[in-house]
Amino acid sequence: MFTDWYGEQSCTAGCSAHPETGRLYTEMVYQPMLEVLAYFRSNGFKTFIVSGGGIEFMRVFSEKVYGVPPEQVIGSSITTKYELRDGKLVLVRLPEMKFIDDKAGKPIGIQQHLGRRPIAAFGNSDGNFQMLEWTTAGPGPRFGLYVHHDDADREWAYDRNSSIGRLSRGLDEASDRGWVVVSMKDDWKRVFAFANSESSEGDAASSAGSLTGVKWLLTEVSGHPVVASPQGEQPFILFDASNQQATGYASCNRFFGGYRFDGARLAFGPIGATKRACPDLDEGVETAFFKALDATRRWEVADGTLMLLNNGQVLARLQKMQGP
Repeated sequence: MFTDWYGEQSCTAGCSAHPETGRLYTEMVYQPMLEVLAYFRSNGFKTFIVSGGGIEFMRVFSEKVYGVPPEQVIGSSITTKYELRDGKLVLVRLPEMKFIDDKAGKPIGIQQHLGRRPIAAFGNSDGNFQMLEWTTAGPGPRFGLYVHHDDADREWAYDRNSSIGRLSRGLDEASDRGWVVVSMKDDWKRVFAFANSESSEGDAASSAGSLTGVKWLLTEVSGHPVVASPQGEQPFILFDASNQQATGYASCNRFFGGYRFDGARLAFGPIGATKRACPDLDEGVETAFFKALDATRRWEVADGTLMLLNNGQVLARLQKMQGP
């Protein structure tokens, strides 16, 4: 899956926070994008960022913010020279463009980096037209989607007449080409990932007790379903509000440790565990569960399902079961 659909906000030299929201630029991330990326990865797809932005710039934060490793980022590049300076080997960026990854350059950049055609592509401007066109022209099932920035209240409205990010031809031809057009205003419940947490903090705080007094059965971790072990026990977690301790079972070993709860924020640690050897069990589930607990920063509960989250990405899902 290839996308140029990511936070449009940029930062000039010396700044680190958005002047209106006060948020770090790495927090100005679209919640629906994080959900789509997580969905594709959980179903066995590789996800890529393909942008007109500088490739080296995006690689700095792509993995932390989007879960996209540096080698899966494609962008515009500057000519670089390999030199020996003062006894040290260095790569020197020269003041000349090597490749502009925009419009017809995007299919070229994808081919040069990866040598294969995308199965799905997402964009938000006419600069992505050729990427969607090339993607959906391939054989077999294909998918193309445009995000229409038409929400001036929550983000920024720009389309046909915008000086940047213009979307005109894409709107005109999307229907005939079978591409989906998503309205940010009408179709997105949330825009930014931080709005997700802030809007739910009041509800989360008032329902803090909903975490305690129940057993949470692990049903999914790292996008993979989890079932009961051959011994018949499914991984779970229990929250004890009296001492801020979490205990549970991770498919082989029992674990225990503290947790910190503040509204929609949730963090575990340090986590300790028994040292049993369970050769007949899938140790991958246990390892993934411990990693999910370590990475958890927020939580949500919906329809009896607890979601452990980090930067809008669902790390694990647990189903509510009454009783200890």
